[in-house]
Amino acid sequence: MANFTEQLAAMRSKMAAIDIKYAARQTLESPRPHTAQLHFADDLISGSVMETPAGKHFETVKLWERHRRHGSVGIVDLEHLPEDLLDSLSGGAIAKAHPSKWCFLDTETTGLSGGTGTYAFLIGCGSIEPDGFRVKQFFMRDYGEEASQLHALAEHLQRFDVLITYNGKTFDQPLLETRYRMVRQRTPFARMEHLDLLFGARRLWKIRLDSCKLTHLEHQILGVEREGDLPGELIPYY
Repeated sequence: MANFTEQLAAMRSKMAAIDIKYAARQTLESPRPHTAQLHFADDLISGSVMETPAGKHFETVKLWERHRRHGSVGIVDLEHLPEDLLDSLSGGAIAKAHPSKWCFLDTETTGLSGGTGTYAFLIGCGSIEPDGFRVKQFFMRDYGEEASQLHALAEHLQRFDVLITYNGKTFDQPLLETRYRMVRQRTPFARMEHLDLLFGARRLWKIRLDSCKLTHLEHQILGVEREGDLPGELIPYY
C-alpha cells in the first residue's frame, strides 16, 4: 500500500508540473475560442480532430516500422504468422484468420469498476500492416465526444474479423458494449471472434511466473521494459 501511495504522489506531482507549465504558456498566447481542457490533447499529441455523423473527436496514429523490434521480437516477423495460429490459442474457436484481420484492442477508462458511470476516454487499436504494426487511438476530449469516438471505432473495426485483448472479455468489451448502448449505437463486436490472451497466458505461465500481469509477461517473455509508463490502476485518479 505504501508503494502505491508513493507512486500516486509522484504522478500527481508530475501532472501538477505539467499543468503549471501549460497555464504559463496560455498567458503568453492569444485567447482561444475553446477551453484549455478541450484542446489539451491537441497541444501535446500529434493527431487530428475527426468529424463523424455523431460529432467530433481526436485521433492519433503511430507506426512501428518493419525493421524495428519489440523486445526480442522483430516487427517484420508478424507478417509471417500463420493463419491457423489462433486455432490452438482459442480452443478451436478461431480455426483460421489472416493476421491482417486481427485487431488488438485496449482501453483507458475513468474507472475500473465498470457500469454506466465508467467511460473509455481512450481506445487503442493495433493492427498488422504491410509496413509494420500500426496503432490507431480514438480519444474523447470531453464527454460530448463519446458518440463520435464510438462511431469511428465501429467503422474502423469493420475491416477486422478477430478481436484480440488482454482481459478484454471481462472488462474492455463489456464496458464498450455498455457505452454503445448509452449513446444508442449498435455494438460492432457481435460478428467478431474474441480472443482474450489472459486465459492462455495463465495456462502457460501461471505456475512458472509469479504474476500474469501484462507488464510482467512483457518483461519476462519478450524482454520489454516499459519506460515512463503510468500504471493502469493510477489512470482513473487523473
